[in-house]
Amino acid sequence: MDDPQMPTFPILPDIPHVSGGPDLPGNTAAPLAAPQIPYLPDASPPGAPYALYPSGPYAPAPPPAPPPYAPPYAPPYAPLYADPTATATLYPPVPYAGTPYFVPLLPSPFRPPARASWLAQPMPRAVPPILGLWGLSLLIAAVVVGLLTSRGEWASGARFAGIVGIVLAAICLGGLLIRLLAGFRLRAGILLGLAAIVVLGALASSGLRLIQPLYLGQAHSFEASHDFTRALETFRLAGATPPTSRDLARVYDEWGEALAHRGDYPDAVTSFHLVREDYYGAPVEVQRSWSDLVLAYIAWLHRDGAALAYDTTLTMLADLTAAHGLPTCAATCKATIDQLLPETIYLLGVQFVAQQNYTSAIAYFEQIQTQFHTSPYAKQAYSAAASAYYALGQSQLTTACVTAIPTFKTLASTYASTPQGAKAKAALGARVTVTG
Repeated sequence: MDDPQMPTFPILPDIPHVSGGPDLPGNTAAPLAAPQIPYLPDASPPGAPYALYPSGPYAPAPPPAPPPYAPPYAPPYAPLYADPTATATLYPPVPYAGTPYFVPLLPSPFRPPARASWLAQPMPRAVPPILGLWGLSLLIAAVVVGLLTSRGEWASGARFAGIVGIVLAAICLGGLLIRLLAGFRLRAGILLGLAAIVVLGALASSGLRLIQPLYLGQAHSFEASHDFTRALETFRLAGATPPTSRDLARVYDEWGEALAHRGDYPDAVTSFHLVREDYYGAPVEVQRSWSDLVLAYIAWLHRDGAALAYDTTLTMLADLTAAHGLPTCAATCKATIDQLLPETIYLLGVQFVAQQNYTSAIAYFEQIQTQFHTSPYAKQAYSAAASAYYALGQSQLTTACVTAIPTFKTLASTYASTPQGAKAKAALGARVTVTG
């Protein structure tokens, strides 16, 4: 009790002896049962007597130091002190004017983690394969829908699949971002999502890039099967345009050849004319159209001959003449045309005779005799010209006799070996009686 900071209080008189307690004056009572005395922290220095209850007015002591035990083993109040050997007659305890020491229960700093959202949890193992099969089924369904809605166009199926692939890739990307924002951090799941986005994006990009090659491939397939209408349509969808598209020009050439092979020469000639006029930027195909045109005219003349219409024959003659003058027309080409031109010119002359246009008919017949005198049609043109001259002279006699004299003179001199020439010579030598 030598500590100057501790206040001194008088000890209560006649405190009975407590066994095991400090030796106090007047402690002569017999041992009693152990009292239940609240434990108060001892603020006395080590070795000093233990001060029990103060008496009298006093100032409250400063707050005691915490007990030598800590949560979670500290009860709300300090444990009671008990000594089974203590004997004394206890006075009623003097209430402690200060506040009994109390250790509050503090909340634990360790809290259980909050339950994660289902978006942040890993998927069951069966879900990714199911989603993959579902996406593949959608792509296949898109291809089928594209084919059904476009009469079997391969490129339309690829276009539908590309669009569906872009949509699926966007859905995967959005789902992955939402899961990442929700706290999903499983590395394998993130890599699987990125792989799905890359695969879907690659499939979509491939489908869109394959549109033009698929159009070209299907157009060649139509061309090989002689479906020329759909071949032309598909080549145009692939981007082919005149006058430089060799694909379109080639299809028109093949279409004309097929028509000529079936004997449909008017449509075949129309197809060849289209190549020559609209696809001049494809010289190889244009040259092919010229050759096919000549062959079609040969077959047409041999089959129909004089039954050809005047306009058709005139167009034929113009085409053959133009083909004969082409730089690409080789010796064989020119020889073929040289055999065909006299026949065409002769047919034109015959058609003019049928129209009673004797002057034009004579001009064509004499052209054959002048330009193609070695042709088998030169002899026929000679006889036909004599007949045309005689018919012309007879028609002139009915209108103006004087105009008939030059006609009969030409007939009598140039075509004297023909029956018409002999008749003209006789008419010129006969007497003519003039009255009036």
